[in-house]
Amino acid sequence: MSKAKKALARLLARPKDFTWDEAVSLLKNCDFDLLPSKGGSHRTFYNAKRDVIFNAAQPHPTPVLKRYQVDSLIEILQSHGYADDN
Repeated sequence: MSKAKKALARLLARPKDFTWDEAVSLLKNCDFDLLPSKGGSHRTFYNAKRDVIFNAAQPHPTPVLKRYQVDSLIEILQSHGYADDN
């Protein structure tokens, strides 16, 4: 199993310790680009192939995503065919 597939499987298990770096890496593997920041913790990811935008706030001071962020990430990946519906 590739690193990207392992990361996706881990995300779909809805872990309580999924980190921002893992999310960024997973999104990049799904053809999302991190757009330049305009300040603050708000980040925008764009997938040009599917014309999809995903917005998220980078968590701080700890890098662990909140539950709603994990759910939102799963939803965007599933709705655009990057993850199977479970």
